[in-house]
Amino acid sequence: MTPFKGNATEGLWLMYGPDLEANPPTSWADFFDLEKYPGNRGMGAGGQGIIANMQYALIADGVKPEELYPLDIERALAKLSTIKDNLVLWEASPKGIEALVAGDVVMDWGYGPSVFKALDAGKPIHLAIGGFSTAVDRTRDAVLANGANQANAQIFLAWWKQPEIQAAYAEATKGGLIVPIQQVIDLVPAAMQDSLPFSAKYPEGTFFFQDNPWFGETNEATGRSNLDTVLDAFNAWRTGL
Repeated sequence: MTPFKGNATEGLWLMYGPDLEANPPTSWADFFDLEKYPGNRGMGAGGQGIIANMQYALIADGVKPEELYPLDIERALAKLSTIKDNLVLWEASPKGIEALVAGDVVMDWGYGPSVFKALDAGKPIHLAIGGFSTAVDRTRDAVLANGANQANAQIFLAWWKQPEIQAAYAEATKGGLIVPIQQVIDLVPAAMQDSLPFSAKYPEGTFFFQDNPWFGETNEATGRSNLDTVLDAFNAWRTGL
């Protein structure tokens, strides 16, 4: 087996249902405004979903994307508490989209490939782009230092990083980019440009990367990684501990 791991760079997009088509949300503050937009909200229940929930809560509370880190966990949870009784958590992004289509929630965020597959299938959902800061989950390729087949792994990476291969992967996955650079984006068909983070179709500043290195650092207060600290805090909040 080639000792390689690589996943896509995906946008975490905000969607709303047909009931809000005449008055769509225009900011993450709107996502948290139950008076202006009554109804349930969908969010992720674990892993990357929790990170996104925390980031979006802070942005809704006035924090700029470039100032998110280190994450203010208490502030994020305080903001999430304002919609806790109207929060529907999903374990997989397609489940959140199903809830939106069914009318069980009026807004939800989801991972790019599942969002754009739903749009292609004609599901009655809409993207909220204008005024939003959309998070991008950036993952990295890795070759294990002590793994077998090191030479084959490097050969695979050289092939995998070719712009034509990357563009084909983005097209096949409905928006999953491994290398989100203009040379790759330009090769993706025009009809798919809406699904690509950092496409020229969107204004500068629409997307931001989460600070992955920060999550790997040790939290001095807990002696655990920042990732574990954030996940533990969210799960304790969720269960009322």
